[in-house]
Amino acid sequence: KQYLGAEVDKGVYNLLTTEEYALASAITATASRYGGELPALARIMIVHNHLRTMVEKITQREIEACTPLGLMQAESQCMVLWLVMTEVAGCPFLTQALGPVVSNVLLSRETFELDPQQNPDQLPVAAANVQAAVKAILDALNANVEAFPHCVAVLLYTMEQAIARQFGTTASATMAHYVFERFILEALLAPSAVGLSDMLPTRVQMRSLATIHQVLEKAATPEASFRRDDVKERHLLPLNALLPIARNKLSSFLSAVLSMGAPYAPLTKASASNGGVTFHDSDMHVLADFLRRQYVEVYSALCDMRSPQLAAMLSARLRPLVFGSSSEGPPLESRLAPARPHPIGLTRSAYQSMMPPPLGT
Repeated sequence: KQYLGAEVDKGVYNLLTTEEYALASAITATASRYGGELPALARIMIVHNHLRTMVEKITQREIEACTPLGLMQAESQCMVLWLVMTEVAGCPFLTQALGPVVSNVLLSRETFELDPQQNPDQLPVAAANVQAAVKAILDALNANVEAFPHCVAVLLYTMEQAIARQFGTTASATMAHYVFERFILEALLAPSAVGLSDMLPTRVQMRSLATIHQVLEKAATPEASFRRDDVKERHLLPLNALLPIARNKLSSFLSAVLSMGAPYAPLTKASASNGGVTFHDSDMHVLADFLRRQYVEVYSALCDMRSPQLAAMLSARLRPLVFGSSSEGPPLESRLAPARPHPIGLTRSAYQSMMPPPLGT
């Protein structure tokens, strides 16, 4: 898609989308997980239809030297992209699909307490309430799947295809972890942070949500069940019968989302809105400022992830765009290039470079 921003910013945009997205990949590897650069990059790529190709290049380069378990680490570039993308575009879907169910749980006067020491007289009632809440959440996800943001579905499908080519059947388990562990289930434990509820849950309400979360987490783990020999979950044994039903519904939801991300898949209006994502010139300004401040670090990442030659070429083209002149800015020397650690090592330092903001901000 033609660049939608101001002409003065087009040079930086062109560098972001050239050379197999090398500069965009370097930003993903070096920017803080909690800064404004990665959301800005995500919005630029979504609105200008570069997301699929960028993710293909980044994912393929990472899995060449990684395992499926490595892709699930918080510092993996794939995981960072997933977390940022779901924060940028995923909250409206969560609010629409899960908001009513979570609000009902928080406002309910029914008990969800399954610990016999806490609630010895109403365990059957509590078990029935937990079952009903779990089923309601799963039904709500499937009923609202057509509103799932297309950009997140594209990200999921693209990563799934790359992982399947490299590792085969492990791709489905990796994608299930992304969708459920790092999106749906996280929202249940922080409802006010993602817009599921306007109220901060009390301790009792959080225990109710934590119990529902525990059941869904077990259902999202293939062939897992609650065990009598585990003191932390033996009180949930009556819910084992629910797990196969829950897995089928989770599988249906995941399959539907993956199919939505395929090239040329039909789109609904709600999905195509991408959670209301729009592009502003300020996104380019955020990235230009980052590239100015982290000019040497980005060069170093390009040397590590691609080659010193490509790093030198892109840095030379970038210098006048962010410093105003080809003679301004810090010098770049070949000794600044690192000893080629895996890109995960780069994102680990970035991930730890800034503490997360307070919950709900």
